[in-house]
Amino acid sequence: VQKLASPESLEIPLRQNNPDYLYRSCEELNKAGYIIFIKNCEDVTKSWIVLDQASLLSEVNGVLFAPEDFKQHYSLANATGVVPFSRLAEKFSQHDPDMLVLFLSHFEFCCEIHDLEVLQLINQDHCPQGETTGLSTHE
Repeated sequence: VQKLASPESLEIPLRQNNPDYLYRSCEELNKAGYIIFIKNCEDVTKSWIVLDQASLLSEVNGVLFAPEDFKQHYSLANATGVVPFSRLAEKFSQHDPDMLVLFLSHFEFCCEIHDLEVLQLINQDHCPQGETTGLSTHE
């Protein structure tokens, strides 16, 4: 079962060679709930299409939010709920970490923290040296 696809990997003929048509189609399928379309505002061709959102949600959220006594539990976050980007990338190496952040943000399960000073304040002992991005998970 394919979970993720980038527009480059899909072999969908474009109607009249119009990339806008594909973009609008993805937007409509997203609105209808058939797919999750994670748009890259800088370059639409680098956007993500999540085909099996339930499977990805189960896989990622099962790890991020599983209680300690569950076999799926893997401690990524510290006591404040901050997950350093590097730990997310390490645990889910089969997925693009940038896509995971956008995917989790889409469902409002997390938000990105880019401010190094804030990260240092709330993540003193758990933020790897030089880490500039973290996720605040909403537990």
